Amino acid sequence: MIKYKILLLLIILTCVYLYVGKNFHIYIPKNSCNYLCQKDKYNKVKEKGYFSDKIKIKEYLSENFPHINYAKLLYQTDDPKSLKNISLPEDFVLKNSSGSRMFQIVKDGKYNINKLIKKSKKFLSITHGEYGYRKIPFLNLKEPHYKYNQRKILIEEYIPNTEEFRIMMVKGEILYYEWFRKVSGEGYVIYRANDTEIYRLDKEWKKLDVCYGDEEKKNIPIEKPKYFEKINQFCYDFFEKNDFNLMRIDLLLNETDFYFGEITFTPRNCRYPYLDSFDKKFEHLFA
Repeated sequence: MIKYKILLLLIILTCVYLYVGKNFHIYIPKNSCNYLCQKDKYNKVKEKGYFSDKIKIKEYLSENFPHINYAKLLYQTDDPKSLKNISLPEDFVLKNSSGSRMFQIVKDGKYNINKLIKKSKKFLSITHGEYGYRKIPFLNLKEPHYKYNQRKILIEEYIPNTEEFRIMMVKGEILYYEWFRKVSGEGYVIYRANDTEIYRLDKEWKKLDVCYGDEEKKNIPIEKPKYFEKINQFCYDFFEKNDFNLMRIDLLLNETDFYFGEITFTPRNCRYPYLDSFDKKFEHLFA
């Protein structure tokens, strides 16, 4: 009877191990993009903490890249209750200055101030780099640079009619662009989520197979953003000033210009589902 219990326990542990390994991409091959990301995770952590702080980066851009647009900071606080004492605009974005996926878009003045305060308190209680699955021991899942953010709640300008645009850079070289476009029915679709089409292209503006599923899509070109060269120049200038081995620069695009969003140093916590062919193509940069 004891043998059967031990066998059952081993089966359960094996299933848990395989599940965690698959969903968190624990198995990171050497000389891959995730390998470099993981290896670089503890380099320049204070600097990364500064540049990933959503308030500090605005201050930095204002001083060093005054020609680059970003959503205006309307209010900041470490006391969520103070939101009751200010006049909020009709449209705005509430964010945590530290970490990711902690925001709420408000339009047409449709919000409940008590719920905003409650959500803000929740945001401030989270140490993002050690939150949730990052607490799992022995798997090196923490994102250490976030502990150098100064956690605050910020009220930010809402910019309408924008699309997300990401630039992945490794050692000063642009690997690919990722464009989250509103469904238009034109161009090739890499991935569709709700009303968004995701395109992945290399620096020659050709389709690049980056993640699983990309290789199944057709290569039908789409036009570059009007200010494509201006985006590239900003990315290269930022790298020249700060020299980070790996970073993803996230922007917002509209018809007339682009807006800086944030910088991510550990995309998906260094467990992005990259294709083997992608890792092989840029292997010389990942060593």
